[in-house]
Amino acid sequence: MRLYLLFALVALGDWPLVRWPLLLARNLLLSGPVPRPTAPRYECPDLANALTVVMTAKDTCSQAPAALVHLAASLPPRTRVVYHRPTFPGCDAVDLAAARLALPALEVVDAPPDASPVDGFVTSLQTAATPFVLLVHNDVYAMDAHSICELAGAAATRPEHAVFAPQLYEREATVVTPHAHQANLRNASTGITFDMDVDLLLRRWPSDFAESAQPDFLEDHVYLVRADAPAFLDPRASYTYEFVDNVLALRALGIVPHYVPTARFLFDVDPQKVSWHDVAYLAEKRSEAKGHATCRYLSAKWGATFHPSGVWNYVRASYLWSARFETARLPSEWRAQKRLYYAWFRSIGYSDVDESWEGAAHGVVVSRAAPPSNKGAHPISLPTAWLPIKTRYSRSCAADVCGMLVVDEDGCHCWTYEPPFDLDAVAPLERAFDLLRLPARALRFEAMRWGLRFRQEGAQCAADEDCAMTVPAFGVKAHLVSWGWRRV
Repeated sequence: MRLYLLFALVALGDWPLVRWPLLLARNLLLSGPVPRPTAPRYECPDLANALTVVMTAKDTCSQAPAALVHLAASLPPRTRVVYHRPTFPGCDAVDLAAARLALPALEVVDAPPDASPVDGFVTSLQTAATPFVLLVHNDVYAMDAHSICELAGAAATRPEHAVFAPQLYEREATVVTPHAHQANLRNASTGITFDMDVDLLLRRWPSDFAESAQPDFLEDHVYLVRADAPAFLDPRASYTYEFVDNVLALRALGIVPHYVPTARFLFDVDPQKVSWHDVAYLAEKRSEAKGHATCRYLSAKWGATFHPSGVWNYVRASYLWSARFETARLPSEWRAQKRLYYAWFRSIGYSDVDESWEGAAHGVVVSRAAPPSNKGAHPISLPTAWLPIKTRYSRSCAADVCGMLVVDEDGCHCWTYEPPFDLDAVAPLERAFDLLRLPARALRFEAMRWGLRFRQEGAQCAADEDCAMTVPAFGVKAHLVSWGWRRV
């Protein structure tokens, strides 16, 4: 008890260099893998008449059925729920039967293949007939039965606010940690930048949190807006730095998001939940080309430099580093396998794939254009703007020595990606981060940064340079045996 009181008293102090180590010690000794629950503060309005829920796909598609079923447990049956399903190869094959059963009134809108994750938010806001709209991606889950009620209750009680942000956590395995922890957003001499809010990163007990304004960021994973709020969402800004663009747009309108910590949501980034349905979508939405294009667009939009962080490379790597799909986990249909074959090259950095030739006798050109960029200028960024690309190709038919193995009429085609970093190198430290209740994903980002400081010998595509190579086409008799980046 004395130890508990000591931690509680120091946590309330104004000495960060003392408070932070003690909070770490408290979290190590007294906090479980999941932050302690918070008690509801607001009376829940009639959600069926007060709320519309709009869900879109951020990085992956296969979590949508589970996310929708989970959502149903927090909503009255008549609540309007709209899911914008990407008509993107792979995503369009995700089975929504369980979601339709859990949400009989579910509206599924087929989004164009080139739609951004925010397009569905914008479209549904324009047609919402309820005063409040919950905008959420399909990899986010309410942590408590009252999470949605808390956001809607805050909106009903506080008419002076237009946008309501929850407490967002992330989970990759078992330990749940705060996801967003930015502070002091500003346009410095070097461009748009922000600090890390260490206090927010270490919060785990109800007494750590206080309802307040949230002026420095608005994550797009989940938040609630009034249906009649001024328009601020920009679909072109939804591939990176969306948490900055959102809040800059709100600042321009004189709106500050209101933070409701009793509304807790979980951003689930468990790579074990990735399926073959997600690969092509993830490779496209988190491509280097889209990330850089978004930074250029935002720089022109706001008249301030948005430095490429390279987070798109990290997101792809975090999901696909250990991903491996063999026969039972691969589609049987030829066209779906063909898309997966070419998505392999897109996922490792070749953003352009010329599929003009279909026959196995012809090669297909995969390439990347890498225009100059302000690499590494932001404190949270990779040292190269465009990653080097190195692959190994052989005619081996042994699946255990291949990342991706294709069998065609002319024999076997064995591909292996050799990343310029090793995410497994920090595995021993991840356990320590888990014990301290810190996000282990930060370690893997540092592993990427460290690996990219050294020149990768033998890369077909050097860092920050244009490149192209010709690969065998996926023939009409070809079939995938395994799909993965690396050998077993």
